[in-house]
Amino acid sequence: MAGLSYCFAPHRPRLRFHWEEVAPLADYGRWVLLAGVLTLAGTMLTQLAVSRMLGATALGLFFLAVKLAFLPIDAANSVVGTVAFPMFVRLREDMPASARAFLSVLTGLHLLLLPVYALTFVLAPQLESVLGEQWTGTAPIVRILCVAGVVAITGTALSRYLMAHGSAKGAFWLEALHTLALLLALVPCLMQWQVYGAATSWLVGSLAMLALSVFWLRRLMPGLLRQAGRRLVAALLVSLCAAVAAWLVAAPFAGLAGLIAGGLAGVATGALVLWWLNVVLRLQLQELGVLLRSRDE
Repeated sequence: MAGLSYCFAPHRPRLRFHWEEVAPLADYGRWVLLAGVLTLAGTMLTQLAVSRMLGATALGLFFLAVKLAFLPIDAANSVVGTVAFPMFVRLREDMPASARAFLSVLTGLHLLLLPVYALTFVLAPQLESVLGEQWTGTAPIVRILCVAGVVAITGTALSRYLMAHGSAKGAFWLEALHTLALLLALVPCLMQWQVYGAATSWLVGSLAMLALSVFWLRRLMPGLLRQAGRRLVAALLVSLCAAVAAWLVAAPFAGLAGLIAGGLAGVATGALVLWWLNVVLRLQLQELGVLLRSRDE
């Protein structure tokens, strides 16, 4: 029947490529691919340098510390990807609304991640004790990487924003600067501070990415950082209070008991302080709830 249909219909299907329609997708995908390659290359070269210069034991300590320290920001990235990215795409033609949405995402990430990293920083010794003697020396590495994770928050949010607005090249340059600064600092830091130098070089890369992110934010969305001031100050206060409470409660205990007691005290204190600041400073945190609920729409 299919063959008979060609006898009655003059149309003959042909394979044609419309390169003008494919080119924008290829250009966008190229920068996304390159950014992913750079991220992988930076991670692998760091691990290779640690292994060759310091040995397998140091590599194991560094690898575990990276997994522990970057777990919060990796989890936040999944939320940013599933919630913020589609929202930025939907608002790309409305720049004021897009800027407001980015402000909510940026400050929300800081309000969430700064207290988490503060607790991780304070409770790192208890965490090391729980892991066992074979992981002695992990706590200082985790602490340095916690600072690197905090510094990387702004660049992470901006990267998603740029990609949603069709500027995958901008996201690539953020990652390129991070990787370049990381690799340039890697060997000198390893020679100076051994395995702790690997974490320090990662912090250097995050600081370079933050500098570029702030520069671009001031050009793309003037005044945004000033608008974020109250929420960023609130995030710092919540983090400080949570960290102090965790440290005071965890100090008399050792190992798992200190980790659990300090963690619970820090979370409870942070939540109470955040609630109080939301009332006093009028942070309007309900906007963040609206953003999260939009995931299901």
